[in-house]
Amino acid sequence: MNPKVTTQVVWVNSWFDPGKERDAALALISQGSDTLMQNTDSPAVVQAAEQKGVHAFGWDSSMAKFGPKAQLAASVLHWDVIYKKTFQDVLANTWKPLPIWWGVRQGAVDIEDFGPDVLAPVKALALSVRDKIRAGTLHPFAGPIADQAGNVLVPAG
Repeated sequence: MNPKVTTQVVWVNSWFDPGKERDAALALISQGSDTLMQNTDSPAVVQAAEQKGVHAFGWDSSMAKFGPKAQLAASVLHWDVIYKKTFQDVLANTWKPLPIWWGVRQGAVDIEDFGPDVLAPVKALALSVRDKIRAGTLHPFAGPIADQAGNVLVPAG
């Protein structure tokens, strides 16, 4: 953890609006942000980061082709894992219309396509954490979780 890190949020109120996504990215960059992350679906944020010489993370898929120098890594959603299980259940006549909350542990979410600025030890650490979550030996929200001032927000367990 780096206690000097600050987080700024800009809402675009859309899952896909490249113009608003780009404007939000440029606003953050103009305010001094040097690393961007979004929860929207276009490559606009990574493209803006590439153009302005800052870093960003791909979302839903690798966006390295839109920002080969900017992308640090990508949070990739593997819908195929969910679809395969669903189709198997339908074919076996065992499917039920229930929510599916799959993530890293089930292989539906992964960290992939690390960029050239990510040092090998950092990549290895990220993959190690991912592997521990996948194995069920690390539960990232189990606590204790403290804020930057050291106040415990989530107790142990």
